[in-house]
Amino acid sequence: MLKDLLQLYGQLFYHRFVVRMIAVNDVVFDAWTGAVIRNNLLYAAEHVLMAETKQTLRNRIDTFPLEDTHPLYKELREGFPKGYVLTDFSHSNLQTPETSIKKNEIVSFSLILIGNYNNYKSYFFQAIRKMCERGFGKPLTPFRLLDIAEQSPAGESQVMAAAQDDLSETLLYPVRLFDFIRKDEIDEFSEITVRYLTPAILFRLKNKKNTQLSYQDKNNRFPSFYQLVRSTFFRLQKLHAIYGNPDEYAPELFDAALLENYLEKAGSPLLKSANIRYITLQNTQKKEKTNEMPLSGYTGEAVYSGYFRKYLPLLRFMEALGVGNEVVYGMGRYETEEDNGKNISSGANNRDKQNFKRVSILTVRFKNEIDSNEIQQFRDTVMKMLTGNNVFSYTPTGKKLRHPYPLIQYKRLNGKASIVCVEEGTESIGEFFSNIRNSFYLDDKEILLELDSVKASQTLVQIWNSNFTYSIRKWQPFNSMNYATFQQTDDLQAKIAFLEKILNTHILAFVKEVGIRFEREFRCSIIDIEAKESMKDSVFASFDLMFKTNVSLPNYIGLGKGASHGFGTIIRMNNNNNIYI
Repeated sequence: MLKDLLQLYGQLFYHRFVVRMIAVNDVVFDAWTGAVIRNNLLYAAEHVLMAETKQTLRNRIDTFPLEDTHPLYKELREGFPKGYVLTDFSHSNLQTPETSIKKNEIVSFSLILIGNYNNYKSYFFQAIRKMCERGFGKPLTPFRLLDIAEQSPAGESQVMAAAQDDLSETLLYPVRLFDFIRKDEIDEFSEITVRYLTPAILFRLKNKKNTQLSYQDKNNRFPSFYQLVRSTFFRLQKLHAIYGNPDEYAPELFDAALLENYLEKAGSPLLKSANIRYITLQNTQKKEKTNEMPLSGYTGEAVYSGYFRKYLPLLRFMEALGVGNEVVYGMGRYETEEDNGKNISSGANNRDKQNFKRVSILTVRFKNEIDSNEIQQFRDTVMKMLTGNNVFSYTPTGKKLRHPYPLIQYKRLNGKASIVCVEEGTESIGEFFSNIRNSFYLDDKEILLELDSVKASQTLVQIWNSNFTYSIRKWQPFNSMNYATFQQTDDLQAKIAFLEKILNTHILAFVKEVGIRFEREFRCSIIDIEAKESMKDSVFASFDLMFKTNVSLPNYIGLGKGASHGFGTIIRMNNNNNIYI
């Protein structure tokens, strides 16, 4: 019965549009980035006239569409969820009230349009252009719109609009609740981690004369699993009613007994651990008011165990749409992770695939110093000694040889000869130690190998709602075909966008090789770049990059051409990095 009820809402859908813009000058956002963008976008929407109705886009956003005969009319007429969500801000900080943007820095965010609000996408694009032209932040600073692209959960994209023109009317990547529902789901005992990425309030206290909150009142605002399921379900119900098909509705959608039966098991999972705190973000100040409306809620994570997997399609679909109060500001964003490695988001075409995995990495470091130009010879020498092991070279598949992502990679880490083994490669390293000679020659120089350290680790590779920052050294992106395309591209930002697509492909090649199939949004953006080799007529050109992505990747793996012999090595940036390559 739980599945049957959820399937009634299965046709609700949304489209995600990623907006990228460039700051014309240095600027400061003196409030939460979501508030700065949301409030300025609404101001711009007041100046976008909709041809069909002769009303502004802001009027359309604020108009309550339900008839007074609708079951939700009385509940929602004083306040209803809007048909858009702003989220995934590239520049956002929960710790400080201000965000500094440098001149020519790219700022991005996602605009999600729900159901029939996708009919208004061109008007939202106009509002974004007007917002950029007018400028925002302090001092008031214009932004140059780079592009607006529709993006699929798997990271595929098409550019929908540029600074002046809309480039496509056809939407390609709807995300439907139905895509997350598995008919063969088994409700096994498992564990789930819920992470609240931006402040979430799942329970609004009723007004009362005594404004002092009691201890019990404060507990009631804690984001329990039951309240998460309840809040996401009722938000789904309202969004479906308003932006699905508001003129037609099935009576069972509002059957109280059926709804309570659906929610009954949501109270059974046990809270195993929690690291939750209540924070308040700063909103922008309205001209006519002296006080800002606070943006408050709980962030952090909680771990639950029990039988709850029937609720996971609902929770995963609603991750992008948020839950609780003020989701149009980017509040109420959360993500879920199940501990047993099974696919939570069960897309229709990949139901037997994992969308995350703990990837095994073994890093072997020697005391021997090695130059960068000796890595290739180091690799070739080792491979000659181990010609019988295909993991150390290429892997045969049937009668054909494929060139997969290399599971054994030769590096220079902190100036020392090193080997990084991935997944199956970690099981084959024993053959290396049993067959490798104590010494061999590099450029007529005898090398006596001395082991320094062997470190085994596992990295959870998956897509998150938040970003990670990585450096990548001597990355080789080109083959003969894409290099020719790159050379024909004149605009600097277009060149960077082209490189970002290649980097996306290289990341996907890695995750595919280790058995992961992404079914959620995958994004990657270059934030700093330096050419390391001559760019003139050379497909072997390499770059040092800093990039952000919402995929967690293992340290020291290589991406792109030459990954097996030291090129394209990545390091996640944090306060503990002390490795040079």
